[in-house]
Amino acid sequence: MALVTVLSACSGGGAPSATAAASRPSGPSSSTPTGENRSVARGFEPVPQAVLDAYLAELRAADPALAANDVDAWTEGIHLCYYSFAGRPDDQLVASVNQNLGTERGATVVAAARKHLCGVQGVRDDWELHKPQPS
Repeated sequence: MALVTVLSACSGGGAPSATAAASRPSGPSSSTPTGENRSVARGFEPVPQAVLDAYLAELRAADPALAANDVDAWTEGIHLCYYSFAGRPDDQLVASVNQNLGTERGATVVAAARKHLCGVQGVRDDWELHKPQPS
């Protein structure tokens, strides 16, 4: 979740709150899924499981620590999409990730999020639904 903290610090209100995206019910079952589907249990149903798996696999291939927790990695990726949708330049996102993670893997995280998550229509729909409105 550390990436979310850094991005929140630099956001200036450019993305909806994590609770807005995560507060929706996950589906018909009230039990909490475990294992591969635990991210879906948190309310992140706009991303198909296969897309989530591909995103996490790409992060793990670069550095297993980038996706040590699939829910945190997914949340961080979605926030990168939201900040991207809000117009944050990639170099700012990469610099924030690098600083936060103490690594040079920020470009990998941003590229993986854009490749796998940001193109999912449900992610864009959630952004449109929850994005900050101009004052």
